[in-house]
Amino acid sequence: MAFNHPVRRIAGVALFTVIGAAPALAQTSAQTPAPSAFAGTLTGDWGGLRDRLKDRGVTLTAGEITETAWNAIGDTPQFVRTSGQLSLGATIDADRMFGIEGGKFQVTISNRHGKALTNDSPLGIIQQVQPVYGRGQVWRLSQFWYEQSFPGGSIKLGRMSSAEDFAGSACDFQNLTLCGSAPGHIAHDVLYNFPVSQWGARVKLNVAPQHTVSVGVYESNPENLRPSQGFNFGFDVDDGFLTMVETAWTPSFGQGLGGSYKVGGWYDTADVPDVVTDVNGDWRALTGLPGQERSGRYGFYANALQTLRAPESDGSGAIKVYANAIVTDPRTNTLQGKVAVGVALTGPLAARPRDEIGFAVGASGYNPRVTDSQQAQIEAGTRTLPAASREYVAEVYYGYRATPWLTLRPNLQWIHHPGGREDRPDMFVGGLKTVWTF
Repeated sequence: MAFNHPVRRIAGVALFTVIGAAPALAQTSAQTPAPSAFAGTLTGDWGGLRDRLKDRGVTLTAGEITETAWNAIGDTPQFVRTSGQLSLGATIDADRMFGIEGGKFQVTISNRHGKALTNDSPLGIIQQVQPVYGRGQVWRLSQFWYEQSFPGGSIKLGRMSSAEDFAGSACDFQNLTLCGSAPGHIAHDVLYNFPVSQWGARVKLNVAPQHTVSVGVYESNPENLRPSQGFNFGFDVDDGFLTMVETAWTPSFGQGLGGSYKVGGWYDTADVPDVVTDVNGDWRALTGLPGQERSGRYGFYANALQTLRAPESDGSGAIKVYANAIVTDPRTNTLQGKVAVGVALTGPLAARPRDEIGFAVGASGYNPRVTDSQQAQIEAGTRTLPAASREYVAEVYYGYRATPWLTLRPNLQWIHHPGGREDRPDMFVGGLKTVWTF
């Protein structure tokens, strides 16, 4: 039976849950029911079942993100493609369920599906125009962890992605240069973003008011990236460990004017070949010899989010700005890093106080050593294309809050020097991101 459509998947999970849990939760209260915590979702409270489960410590969530992209102007064949990501989650309150104060268990499975524009049209760009595509169009166990809070901090153990707790950033824009946790986009063979998970542990300490320090240690196991290993429970540290450190400051400069400022970095103990030089120190691209062995990989990042104007009572009028920056190890990483800055305003139209308009610009680029290697190939006559350097991006979107459970974000992306090549014309990509809460 075909079971690969997001709506059918949601319906099947809901039906299974209802059948299994209904006998134990059949009783109803004679009192006037309180407003459901799931009133703003597409499927509601399932006749009160979701609320009763939450009262007992189990919160069920589901959501779908779709991203459509059309390369309207550029030097590549035009196509329209849509990709999606379905997430099904369960959060267990250990206090309500088992009497363990401050404990929480999280399980999330996900499925990526659909098609990517970059696969069917040779866009040749550095960063994707559909962030929810990639890491295999398969089901994955994306979260399977336990977190225990204690006075002064918390500890978290299990399967997770490092991006859950480090360099976290919103993903309202559709171009990957401007969206989400930056390290996993630039050093993607070292750091894994959702939906990929890996075994790890994270400790967060409250060192001062509005100031935390976090340290995380994760397995460096490339097996987790394979589409066939979506539910891999194996533990393998033959390739070393990844350590991440972050300090975060969350000040408030007035009522509703909160901010978040993070600085961090990582170090991976794996031994890897140099990205451009061979065992003799010459260009790998010219000699074909193995790369010079490098011990460890590292990188640094910073991101900031600040509310400049607090929202009115109806949600309108809020102004938020954000900035991301990352730089990687020049010995081992093909991409050097990226920067992005953006602004969002809620209620741009008086009749639509919950809508939002956003604008951002950014750039990502190749490691200058990679560019030099490509230039050496040109001089040697083994490369005909110009050397690649930086790609620049701008995007504007309008977030239409159609219902409490559906947001539509039509957007326009402008890509200057696609793929970091100055010889290529500008590219314009029309997009539509939809965010569903089931």
